[in-house]
Amino acid sequence: MMSRSSMTRLPYNALKFILLVMSLTHISLFFYNATKLSTYLRNIQIDFGEGILLGNAERLTKFLTIYPDIKVETILGVYPPLYQLLSAGMINITGLNLASGRIISTIASIITAILIYKSASSQDKILKIAFPALYLSSPIIMTWGPLMRVDALATMLTILGIYLFMNAPEKLRIPLAATALAASTLTKQNMLAGAAAILIFLLSKKSWKDALKFLAYYSAIFGSTTALLTVITNGQYINHIYLYHFGHEYQLSRLSIYDWFFKMHLIVITAAILFTIYYL
Repeated sequence: MMSRSSMTRLPYNALKFILLVMSLTHISLFFYNATKLSTYLRNIQIDFGEGILLGNAERLTKFLTIYPDIKVETILGVYPPLYQLLSAGMINITGLNLASGRIISTIASIITAILIYKSASSQDKILKIAFPALYLSSPIIMTWGPLMRVDALATMLTILGIYLFMNAPEKLRIPLAATALAASTLTKQNMLAGAAAILIFLLSKKSWKDALKFLAYYSAIFGSTTALLTVITNGQYINHIYLYHFGHEYQLSRLSIYDWFFKMHLIVITAAILFTIYYL
């Protein structure tokens, strides 16, 4: 006869097995989708702006600015240059096609999943695998993660910055985290959440010196790069990245994607908020 403890553990082990199968299935689906998008290149996601980024990457291979005066050239550099510079380098390997950016985005999404796995506090490897699987199986990541968009790289750099802040040696954690987070903002200009989270954390712990040091490193890297790009583009970088976005008529219908996001991820968001409150 089975002991009571064995009977108790049987449902638990069954649930863990189901969780493992579900996690590996979702990870496999992400890899399948990413591989499909990186090899079948005739489908250009016009609505998602892949063509704009590919065109800008091509201009960079010819040493042309992606932030020209729009009175001279109707070229709009919507994002900071980091992702497009990497894509331009990949064009030499993949040729002029969407794979140049989609491979970068796929690698960035995989690195993000690995960082999530390494950051999980659970000692149970099956439970640890479930966390990155949950990330990769998100409908938004499954759709946008492999596309030639800046989002995946910017997210990866943000997660990397937070991971370095939590795990790097004491003397290096602030400059390394600030570098990664500044690079994230230089990939997508509104990626400020990671830097804000670390700054708020340090202030909540009354670590005034570390907060000032982090702010100084981040501002120096981001500020000096922004100033340099502004100078070499005769001020057009600021216009393209910030000023041209002001005054646009905002379509309220675009908020529907956030409504969909919160409905799809409500449990995860609630758990994250509760954990943050408990940790602070």
